[in-house]
Amino acid sequence: MKNYFLFFLFVFSFLIANAQESITKITLKSGAFFQGEVILKNEELIMLKDNTGARFQFALSEIEKTETVTTEVANTTKPTFVAAVPNDKFCGQFEFSFGNTSARKAFEFKPITQVALAFGNRKSFGKDLFVGLGVGYFRIGDVNLSLIPTTFKIQTYTSKNRTSPFVGFESGYAFSTSKNVTGGLFAKISAGINHRLNSKSSIYAGISAAVYSLSSRLAETTQNGIYAFDGATTVNALTLKVGFQF
Repeated sequence: MKNYFLFFLFVFSFLIANAQESITKITLKSGAFFQGEVILKNEELIMLKDNTGARFQFALSEIEKTETVTTEVANTTKPTFVAAVPNDKFCGQFEFSFGNTSARKAFEFKPITQVALAFGNRKSFGKDLFVGLGVGYFRIGDVNLSLIPTTFKIQTYTSKNRTSPFVGFESGYAFSTSKNVTGGLFAKISAGINHRLNSKSSIYAGISAAVYSLSSRLAETTQNGIYAFDGATTVNALTLKVGFQF
């Protein structure tokens, strides 16, 4: 009887040991933590791969501690790694843009600058998809035209690599701060390259094309001369932009 007891104890212990697997947990000084498989470690950094295949790189200077934890494996021969950052989906994006713009019956090829700030969720619908709301400042200095766009913004990434292409879309209403100019709706599309600095922060650069509708004093050249009138027009803008997600 004693031998049977020892045999079942051995089998039970073996099953428990094989139902669990050790993985690495990295806790950052910010309080965020990641779990997964260490695929690279040297005197400067540690690289971790989670269960989705995404890779995260951490400088040793930003790591609070590294430890081995145990996770259960549910009937699979492939290790399951979990990367989680509690309450870490909320983030902000700051952008600076510059380029050229023109407006039908108003002006042609004027330089513009724009700054924008948006806040939202960087992991919407469980994907690498930023969805948020923002505000900006759009300035065409040569014609003394200023707009304050309020926007709904989405930005997504085409891969889980640390450096990845992105595409974005924005739409909203641009308020005018210039006299005798009324703002209107606008839409913007953008594309470029995003590079992740750590688990939350990244930098990106790209190109944007936007169309703004507004009403102002316009001018049209006819056979009888230049005819001035109040009407609606569209401002077309093509810009280069750089941004920081934090």
